[in-house]
Amino acid sequence: MNVTDVQMLNRASPTAVVLSCLWLSWAGGQSAAAQAPINLLVNPGFEDPAGWLQGWSVERVDPQGPLYHYHLRATGGGHGDARPHEGAHALEIYSANTRLRQTVRLEPGDYLLTVWTRNNGGSGDPRLVMSLGTEQRRVAVLSDRYRLYYASFAVKIAGELPLSLISTSLGIVVDDLSLRRLNTDEPLPSEYLYLDLHPAGGERSQNVQYYLKGMKQWLNFTVTAVDPKRIGAPEIAITVPAAVKLTGLNTYVLNLLRPSSLPKAEVTVEGRKDAAGGALTTYRFPCPRFVNGPENPVSFGGCFVEVPARTKSWVKLSLADRGAPVTEETITLVPLDPPARQRTPRLLKTLSYCVQDWKADLDGRLATTPKLFNLMGLNVWSEYRNPVQNVLATPTADEQVMAQAAGEYGVREFWPNYSQLLDGADPSGAAWSVAPRDADDPDMNTVRGHGSVNKAEFNMRYAAGKGRYWVASALKGLQRTITRPQELGLPYRNTGFITDALEGLYLSYDPTTLADFAMQRGLDRTQVTAATVNGPQRKEWIAYNNALYAKVAANLAEALREVCPEAKLTLTAGPFGPAGTDDLPLPERMAWGRAYNFNMPQWYSLRYFGSLYSDLISQGVTAKVYGKDNGYPDVIPLLCNSMGVQTESLTCLRFKVFDLLSTSPVVKGIGYYIGTNAFADAQWMVGVSRIHTLLADVEDYYVNGRRADSLVKCEKIPEGVKPIEGRDEEGRQTMLVPKVDTACRVHLLKRQGQRALITLVSHCNQGVGEKLRLAVDLKALGATSRTFIYDHLAGRKLPLTPTVSVDTHATGSLAVLEVTETLP
Repeated sequence: MNVTDVQMLNRASPTAVVLSCLWLSWAGGQSAAAQAPINLLVNPGFEDPAGWLQGWSVERVDPQGPLYHYHLRATGGGHGDARPHEGAHALEIYSANTRLRQTVRLEPGDYLLTVWTRNNGGSGDPRLVMSLGTEQRRVAVLSDRYRLYYASFAVKIAGELPLSLISTSLGIVVDDLSLRRLNTDEPLPSEYLYLDLHPAGGERSQNVQYYLKGMKQWLNFTVTAVDPKRIGAPEIAITVPAAVKLTGLNTYVLNLLRPSSLPKAEVTVEGRKDAAGGALTTYRFPCPRFVNGPENPVSFGGCFVEVPARTKSWVKLSLADRGAPVTEETITLVPLDPPARQRTPRLLKTLSYCVQDWKADLDGRLATTPKLFNLMGLNVWSEYRNPVQNVLATPTADEQVMAQAAGEYGVREFWPNYSQLLDGADPSGAAWSVAPRDADDPDMNTVRGHGSVNKAEFNMRYAAGKGRYWVASALKGLQRTITRPQELGLPYRNTGFITDALEGLYLSYDPTTLADFAMQRGLDRTQVTAATVNGPQRKEWIAYNNALYAKVAANLAEALREVCPEAKLTLTAGPFGPAGTDDLPLPERMAWGRAYNFNMPQWYSLRYFGSLYSDLISQGVTAKVYGKDNGYPDVIPLLCNSMGVQTESLTCLRFKVFDLLSTSPVVKGIGYYIGTNAFADAQWMVGVSRIHTLLADVEDYYVNGRRADSLVKCEKIPEGVKPIEGRDEEGRQTMLVPKVDTACRVHLLKRQGQRALITLVSHCNQGVGEKLRLAVDLKALGATSRTFIYDHLAGRKLPLTPTVSVDTHATGSLAVLEVTETLP
């Protein structure tokens, strides 16, 4: 965006100033509608020749935490692929709770703030907070495509006011801001509701929806409100041509989420002809209400689409409110061939965490989900399982789909997951099939630091001691979760369980817990209070609660193995135990793990090519707190496929899978969260299928091979790292050569012609690899005249020579080279 008229006037020649003043004098006699609105911001588009951030400051909202922001230009420069909206400059706010700020002097009146913004890598819950003075407006920014967002403010008293834009997530780009006086009866921007594919990001932000030829595709989309005050009774319309078959509009969900003003949500269907005489069908229904508040997007589900001709086609989504159009998006349906070759790993777990979208209709799920699960090479099905469902006499929709997956598609591993364990002490809001009780146990609830009682939560001491109401509700409820398929006669069994209910300590300051702590530590009870345990006794207090935590975890494990002795039990603690225990020794923090098969650290960073995750695995192995041989759990890291906004880069996902699995044999597989979102994108499904097929080809090396890294020497080639635009150590934007550290891991197998696997993993804070020269010990590898190298990522056969050149940058910071005498 160009600098404002006011800024240009300040820099103009005297003649230009005179002419401009004459023009302004003439314009003053015209109507207000004929005048161009004056932008009251300095450098609103970051184009000021005096400096792209002239007039602005970028700062932390809170004093803690890092401050990261990026200068975007035509060549990029940010965390994602964003470029300026217009002009040569834009700003990416990267660190959460970071603020772009400018002070403006305003007179009383109404003002309109607008900004062109887009997501640039935020994966979780990206929000942009627009504020003027003390007033705030919060909007969700889901798309990778620039859109106009706005907020109106009323200024009561003249003076200087801070104007701010705050990112609550990672990677939001802003450009071309405007703050101007809002005239009476002036219309606001027309789009106050937006439609997005769910998940968004990448090509999906450009309205590209891939589908597999010959299959239905789940088309999931989200509605976002920019200005909730304007929402009346919006209606969604989905229009398809004759080439597209639409099914699965879930009337149950539409009625469940219908606006409270409507007695029923009805779907109407109408046919018409386009200009060329082609048949069009439109489905109309009320837009679901914003059940989590108007600042949060609503994803009510969507529908299934199928293109029998297996060609490119389209679907149009539109929103109208009070009979007037608000926004529309045309989705391009692009066909993909299913993978030509597909294998599922046999030795390593590939787990999808929360497979089914409850909002999709049952017929559509039965027709697609089990088949796609297999196509992606997944082998552990984990479904969120609310124990309330255990009392139902007939199978739920989820259970019917899992029964089909087992009976018709051969899926064998089902590990339900649940997020409550100490919650549910109050039977009126419990998630359990709670056993009746005659009276509350006064010792069972959590007491907060200031003395109030949380009657909805059991305390850890009570659960560690197997308090009877906790056993009768939580433990019995979860036992029935394990046994329910067998009780209903379904053709599958729950062979494992994942609890994500113990990710931190549940501290309670009830008198009995404080007395027990004092007794165990040999302290005077009168000297133990909520203040002292959070002061001088803090370390001992945390150690005491960590021991309670381990006992609670062991009680759950014991209860589940009572009904299924072979159950594989997993806990989603941090890498080394519950949050809040960082000061304890690793063996003490990991005491809970002695009762569990797997730890499942949640490593969700998208597009992360660094070494942190594999370093943590190595740290756990070195400290001997990972691995059943050490008496502790093995590890199945949980990676992010999508939280519903961005979808993980398939290149980065492959990098992380092979980085983690090649680090240590204690890594027994990989999990993906949120699994549901994988099924919304056929391109992602095909990509994951290829990753797992490759893994199935080489998993023997990681599981049964012997590490022999010394047999291959890895040498950096001068100028082997590509320069990129980034920040130097002083925070200045510049071209630099990033630091790349490549790990060379060699796994020997020497079985049936399979000699060794060389895994090269180039760690960097960017997706940057490097050129390398490998010196291979042919004799130690037992190489013969028939031995060759197979480059799995390039899909080509290479001669085996003492020196091998590799470029990991060309293959996504990774190389997988097999020394073999057989092709996969």
